[in-house]
Amino acid sequence: MMGWPATFFVLILFLVLGPPNASAAVEVMLALDRSLSMASNDPDRNSLTGIEVFSALLKPDDRFGVLTFASTAELRVSGKNMRGGRTHKELGDFLRTVKMDGVRTDFGAALRLGYETYARQPKEPGVDRFMVLFTDGQLNLGNKQAPQSARQAIFDEIIPLYRAAGIRIFGIAFSSEADLGFLDQLAEATGGQAFRTERPEDLYAAFVQLFEQVDIPLTTPIVGDEIVVDTNVQGLELLVKRGPSDGQMRLTDPSNRELKAGDQRPGVEWQSFDDFDHVRIQNPEAGAWKLTTSSTDKKAYIESDLDLEADMPLKVRGGEGVTVEARLVNRGPDTDATLLEGVRLEAWIHPASGWEQPPISFDSVSVDGDIHRFTGVLFFTSTGDARVELMARGRGFKRTKSYQVKVVASAAAPTVVVANGGGRPAQADEPIPSPPPQRSAAMTLLFANAVILLLLALILGGWWWRRRKLADRDESDLDV
Repeated sequence: MMGWPATFFVLILFLVLGPPNASAAVEVMLALDRSLSMASNDPDRNSLTGIEVFSALLKPDDRFGVLTFASTAELRVSGKNMRGGRTHKELGDFLRTVKMDGVRTDFGAALRLGYETYARQPKEPGVDRFMVLFTDGQLNLGNKQAPQSARQAIFDEIIPLYRAAGIRIFGIAFSSEADLGFLDQLAEATGGQAFRTERPEDLYAAFVQLFEQVDIPLTTPIVGDEIVVDTNVQGLELLVKRGPSDGQMRLTDPSNRELKAGDQRPGVEWQSFDDFDHVRIQNPEAGAWKLTTSSTDKKAYIESDLDLEADMPLKVRGGEGVTVEARLVNRGPDTDATLLEGVRLEAWIHPASGWEQPPISFDSVSVDGDIHRFTGVLFFTSTGDARVELMARGRGFKRTKSYQVKVVASAAAPTVVVANGGGRPAQADEPIPSPPPQRSAAMTLLFANAVILLLLALILGGWWWRRRKLADRDESDLDV
């Protein structure tokens, strides 16, 4: 069970951040750097493959747009939903014709056009909006004095517009020359994230990571080549990267029927690209689905009324404990009151350094109707990017979600924006929020014990002083 300091902190966090945000869709505008350096840094156009896989993973009700920028910015694919394939076709046409031949790198032009495009489109309730900057360079306007004033203008004029509109900026710094520090400032100012990928062959994984940071999808483990689907799953989505020597992928359902690219089956959409296969299955049969592939790079996303969510900070201090609240929520129309009973929740921290801690067990706080609440304390021991994986295990089901967290040195004062459930970007007229001071479990216990000892000392001191006064009065009476 939580001690009262942790309980009090979770209560304050909930009151400040508000109720969970069950956003059903996202809108993404991707700004692609088309400067000349991109042609040499990405000769095989892996960045375009990354955009392709990112768009394939978006849901039918999500909206996606692309603009390119160099010295100026140009809207190439307007923000349209992904239903029906029209946006996919428009995107494919763009990818086949885009040229990396621009001069200069003006982030301000990209950010202005992105905001103007969003401003022309009415925002639907509950939909989160994102602006993604993908670049291999730094702000470059042609002379040494211009970048500094341009940076200041971005933060003075453009960022307040993004914050007021609730648009979060994400950044991908491609190559070692890209200005990750500047992208990180833009992201932190709007409640987003930024990260670096240096090699062209890693761009596929970078855009998958971008999707998982923006959408925070529900996943299920692939053990060997087997995916177990439970009765509470309404959709199964598979993403498998193919290498040059990988043969055709096949899929076998629980009834031992085989599927491959090109097969026609109701409720199954199979997209086979040059570098990956993407399969989306509506109302999949419960049981074990088996993949036949030599690829080791594969993902299984699911849609389910039985959802896992957490209030995960985007940035934390290294070496300090962070209290996290997680929830297993049953949104199904036919609620099974026993489904949430006996569920266990664990967390794994996967730092960029590769050294992993043992799993961290969360405490069960309460089961209130359709919500099972948990809390746990996470310790991040090394700085840099880390991935936190949560897994809930119940009767006949597993649910997992992953969150990207940036771990900074303890002397820094990081901004915390909740990644899933209750978070919101700062508004234009308020400062970027800083998190309340976090104490490790040991420090919290030590502080609580010190308070108790102080109270006991005061009580004993008062009792001793009163007894001494009574004794002195008795001695005075005897003297008389």
